Amino acid sequence: MNPLSNNLELNLDSKTPQELIELLHLTERWQETTDNKFFLYKANPIMEIFHTSKAKTRAIFGGNRSGKTYSTIMEAAMCFIGVVPKSLESLVPVYRIKPSNRIRICTIDYPNNFVKVVWELIQTLIPSDFIKDVIKEQGRVKAITNHDGGFIEFMQYEQDVKKFQGSSRHLIIYDEEPPMSIRDENLMRLVDTDGEEIFGLTPVSEIDRPMIWIYDELYEKAARNVE
Repeated sequence: MNPLSNNLELNLDSKTPQELIELLHLTERWQETTDNKFFLYKANPIMEIFHTSKAKTRAIFGGNRSGKTYSTIMEAAMCFIGVVPKSLESLVPVYRIKPSNRIRICTIDYPNNFVKVVWELIQTLIPSDFIKDVIKEQGRVKAITNHDGGFIEFMQYEQDVKKFQGSSRHLIIYDEEPPMSIRDENLMRLVDTDGEEIFGLTPVSEIDRPMIWIYDELYEKAARNVE
């Protein structure tokens, strides 16, 4: 048992930043390697269906702060680390969980959407022990790599569509809906690996952003399959 635990709650408010850092170092020995949000993750019933589905294209439609981005980044974390949280053991398809996965996460822009939302969740959900390197270009985060040759690269819709060409990927994740031209390029990256794609988005009106192809290509086709 942590001998400092009885006093921590009472004294933290009075500590200086330097004292808090020192206290953190003192208590590291009691920290478990699985004591973090990734390993403690427990999906709600709807998100459990999302994580365990064997569909090649999966989508979460929901309002702001509904947990869709959290769950899609959690999916990226599982595929990047190569393990699943205890709550999802034996439920997630085993072929999906390989630390050698080449993953692409696409976001609206940089730095606003990426730094404030996606990068913050990456740092929250992927324990630093599993990250070999953070690759930057002129201070801009481009990718993270692991110790098994896998990586997660980060791209934005504001980039030229030609930037989305290149070698194959195992998983492509979209945070909010992408232009159809970018999705088309990304689909070509999945052919060689029989890869998968994930969409996490808040549906918008045609006036806000005319992405009608999302409805035609994903929502309507899925609805017909259910019928």
